Amino acid sequence: SPGDAIPSPSTAPPAVPPTSQSTSVLSATPDPGPLSLVLEEAPVRPVRILVLGDSTAYAASYGLAVWANENPQFVRLDVIWCQGFGVLTEGVATMWDISPYVVQSREILTNELPDWLAREKPDVVVVMVTVDDAVTRVWDQDEGPLDPQDSAYRTRLRTAYIALRDQIASFGVKSIVWVAPPGPTQWGIPEMLQAERWDAYRSVVRDVAGDPGVDGSTPRSMVAELDALQAEVDALKR
Repeated sequence: SPGDAIPSPSTAPPAVPPTSQSTSVLSATPDPGPLSLVLEEAPVRPVRILVLGDSTAYAASYGLAVWANENPQFVRLDVIWCQGFGVLTEGVATMWDISPYVVQSREILTNELPDWLAREKPDVVVVMVTVDDAVTRVWDQDEGPLDPQDSAYRTRLRTAYIALRDQIASFGVKSIVWVAPPGPTQWGIPEMLQAERWDAYRSVVRDVAGDPGVDGSTPRSMVAELDALQAEVDALKR
């Protein structure tokens, strides 16, 4: 939540034990129960997956990390995250102060991410942002506050996401998974519970995933529809 302490940006090979709050560690996780999968023959080398995102992306990576640790011949998982990570780093948020998160996000996007991509050469990058790219912002006083329901907001968000996609592609990454997250069900700020806000945000995610780029040579993109998955889970609880 916005009032929590802010960990520093961090990367996390999942097999290393935790050393501090600012180190993302995904190995010591509760057993979610048995999972039975019929696996094909292991690839020549493990598929290298990088998850990029906020604290929710980090938490969602726990299950991936457990599986990767049990099947190291198939997958190697790494995570780059910080609390409040966002790809949209311009504009002034009006709901709460996100400036510390913006500073950390810029550090990741400008330095940490390109260094990691150049060094580790992942096959797949998973991008998941759940809050900061959907908060109300002001870019111009004459324009006033905007949220994802406004076309000017979505245009800026799409531009930022396309720039991230092109940055990832420039390092030879072949596949990007864009996560369309479910909206929150509890929040102290009613505006953040608006279904229309999250529908509009997810529309940008899907639009960017479907964009072929200038010459059609962009990485293969797909959308993980976690909002649809959450709806299925909620239905099972009824």
